Amino acid sequence: MGGWNYEENISTISTKAKENAWIPQENVHEEWESHTQEAQKKRSEKTHGVSRVYTFTRLERLSKRRDIDNVLRNGEKVNNDYITVLYLYNDMDVSRLCIIVGKKFGKAHERNRFKRYIREYFRLHKGEWRKCVDLIVIPRKSLAGMFENLRYRDIEVMLDELLNFLKE
Repeated sequence: MGGWNYEENISTISTKAKENAWIPQENVHEEWESHTQEAQKKRSEKTHGVSRVYTFTRLERLSKRRDIDNVLRNGEKVNNDYITVLYLYNDMDVSRLCIIVGKKFGKAHERNRFKRYIREYFRLHKGEWRKCVDLIVIPRKSLAGMFENLRYRDIEVMLDELLNFLKE
């Protein structure tokens, strides 16, 4: 009877490989535990409201409907001809941001560019603010027509004028 001899195809570990095999030592486990504890500590610092200066984390997004409604109902408003900002001081360790841009503002690439500019401003300036605040930023209709010709620096100047009270 013909057939395959499966035992011929099974590889075996050579004696040299057995000699060079790594055998864990007793103190290696302790080093591994201390390393994982340090990593867990770093992760917990990131997730428990410690705001990094030049980042925009998930915790800094104002995304829950009840929080957004709270700012819309109870927040104070500052605006100019181009941007409206609603703000409400919070008791958290981080400032949070929400950007509301309607379809009437322009095409998707213009709305996305506006949101990128606002997130960049928030990321760079949140460390200068004396209190943590929830912000909602809404572009006005007059900005939509001229936004195509604006750059980040122009939006930054507008927002600096609106939000300079946060730095005092």
